[in-house]
Amino acid sequence: MSPSNAALLASLLDFAQIWKRNWNHGGHTCVVGVGTPPFGESYGYWERSTVNGQGYEPHLFDRPTCGMRLYQLTNDLQWRSQFVDDFAWYASKIGADGVFTPKGANDTKYGYITPFVLAQAAGVLTNEQRAAADRINGGWLADWPNVANLAGGALWTEREMAFSLEATLGYYELTANASSLIRAQALLDQWDTVCAGRGAPLVSYTKHEGGGPGGTQPTDLCTSPWMAALYFQAARRLAEDVPGMAPQINAQASAYFDWLDANGGFYDGAAAHPEWTGVIFPAYLAGLWLNGPIGDAGPDEAHMGHALDVAGMVAFAIKSKKALGLQTNRADFRLAQMKSTAARSFLHYTREANWLPKYRVNPARMGNWLIRGMYELVANSDA
Repeated sequence: MSPSNAALLASLLDFAQIWKRNWNHGGHTCVVGVGTPPFGESYGYWERSTVNGQGYEPHLFDRPTCGMRLYQLTNDLQWRSQFVDDFAWYASKIGADGVFTPKGANDTKYGYITPFVLAQAAGVLTNEQRAAADRINGGWLADWPNVANLAGGALWTEREMAFSLEATLGYYELTANASSLIRAQALLDQWDTVCAGRGAPLVSYTKHEGGGPGGTQPTDLCTSPWMAALYFQAARRLAEDVPGMAPQINAQASAYFDWLDANGGFYDGAAAHPEWTGVIFPAYLAGLWLNGPIGDAGPDEAHMGHALDVAGMVAFAIKSKKALGLQTNRADFRLAQMKSTAARSFLHYTREANWLPKYRVNPARMGNWLIRGMYELVANSDA
């Protein structure tokens, strides 16, 4: 029997304390530089600085919004306060080009408008911050096209699709700008174009990952379930805001699940290590290379860390199938597996070494995808 949403949330909240940088939560005593191995960056420690990338990596996948999602899930004011603090810092770091300055390099995937929407609803948005949201929107419009250039050498990933869609949706929610919905429709259509009737947006490993180990350029087709989960998080919100777009979004979610279910989107953890026999992992990349030697596509116990966000996506596929009048038996089965794997992952990521954080959130961005996944699981559940 799979764990309840409430049980998963209870476990997540321990990890959220480490996400909050409460390193000693759970009775451990963590001092930077102390212990063998010493507590430091390699074990999840970070500061708000640009030294060694610490200032940007913890914000990938929208750290400020995650604080508000925890508040919405628990009604615990500590998480609202965390949102306000993280948001103020994040908004102050948006450059003239709409890019998050600690990362720079025109990297728009650190550009999020959702926290500005949440700040407006919470009554803490300033005019200066609203202008920063305008710049983020402009940055995405300049960086990610409405129509995919699949013949070119540029990357194409579900992650960039996710955050371009989430940005234009957020901008619509913030400003009621009608052109944002035109772009949102174009991005939905782009997903369908790349899917090409197959159910999943399959691109080469090279286009998805920027190349393989040793300078190789694999052409094998793949898709990322956890990146697609990010896309469907945005799409689910869009379907709620604009019901006329819901049929297309529901069809996408249903078809994507069906493709994953039939094409290696889920695999027995025994392929990674005998310890995990019978525990079903979500693939990091699904496609021809699931059992191959190439990069992130091969089996790995780290993949269980994405069970919770993939569970949120499968829950949305179930909701979509119900809306379309389709059977949900296989999706119900996979959802139970992903929830069970998520529970196992929480145990796996709980440390005994008492000079390191008890609940392992490393890399720091990991907490963001866990929180987003939990929020989606609850948002898409009947109970």
